[in-house]
Amino acid sequence: MERKLREIFLDQVEAVLSEDPCDESLFSLFKITSPSMKRCSLDTDHEQHFKKLRAEIHPDKHRNCSRAKRLFQSLTEFYDKSLDENKSAPVRKKMKTNFPLNFSSSEKWTYINIRQMAFIPKERSIGSFVAYQCINARGSIVHGKKTHHHYNPKDKKDQKSAKQVFEAYGGFNILTTTDEIKDELMTRGPVVSTSFQLSDTFLSSVEDRKRYFDSNLKNKVHDVLITGWKHTSMGEVWQICPLVYETLDVGEECFNIGFGQYDIDRMCIAPKRTFERWNWEYGPYFKGFIDHERDVWYSWQSMDFSIDSKQLEELSETVGGDLIAAATSKKKFTLQDSKKKAHSRSCFLTKVKHEKDKSHCWRVSVKFV
Repeated sequence: MERKLREIFLDQVEAVLSEDPCDESLFSLFKITSPSMKRCSLDTDHEQHFKKLRAEIHPDKHRNCSRAKRLFQSLTEFYDKSLDENKSAPVRKKMKTNFPLNFSSSEKWTYINIRQMAFIPKERSIGSFVAYQCINARGSIVHGKKTHHHYNPKDKKDQKSAKQVFEAYGGFNILTTTDEIKDELMTRGPVVSTSFQLSDTFLSSVEDRKRYFDSNLKNKVHDVLITGWKHTSMGEVWQICPLVYETLDVGEECFNIGFGQYDIDRMCIAPKRTFERWNWEYGPYFKGFIDHERDVWYSWQSMDFSIDSKQLEELSETVGGDLIAAATSKKKFTLQDSKKKAHSRSCFLTKVKHEKDKSHCWRVSVKFV
């Protein structure tokens, strides 16, 4: 019985260690040995929880178990990467004060991916869907082009608020002034209003506007995505992108809401995380050291890079175990910058050559598609 419980315990640990290191996965990991742990204690007591978990996985507690030894060795690396991911959240810089009259996220980042839906989700799920709408948009910005891989709530009935979703992925910044919102929009992308009041006046001011918002939230808070602003003859307005993708009757991609109107800008939030370590292309993936800026190697049609023998084995596994067949059939895979997974391109092998003057070194050539 004890052995079976140990196996279940190791199964749980292994499942979490297979995920990307981040606050959410680290919290899931610590919950295995600390079920009553609260999310808020992750920032203050993470070292204590790590030591407790590490002691439970220690090989001395799992005699003659190679699996425990492997997980024990992987745990520290996973823990360090999770902390690094949290530290990688950008430090907020001094704000601009000279903003343009008009700004549109889709004009600055023409490839931005603002995901919309064919239907309005349940009222308790709207905050979660708007949060992922924001995450996907910012993912395309850091990816530097249109994304093929998208993220959605794991459960269509997910009832997390936008704040809870962002908190699970490293936290959020609160924006309460016009300048803070504008600065965030211009430097990092769309933000979420968590104070917008869906009033009857707003719903009835344009024909069929109810198609884009949940009428069950009338006169209540309805989270919305702000993507820019405009200067009009009636004053400044925020541009919001609804969750559904039907063509708007007003002939615009977004609805306009005046500054301060319906409490739209009383409370806005933006994720702290940059999402540089998320996958934004479909796999399979090969991580390589790319000593070039993203926009530089994004402009190339092909690229050569060097790898060692271990990496060659990983590349072979990525393309199915046969490098020659992969090159011949032009089998696609995604090349990622090992430092920032979001910087990635789809490609296929054209040549693999051993470098004679360098031991265990191989020169790989790929062509981008």
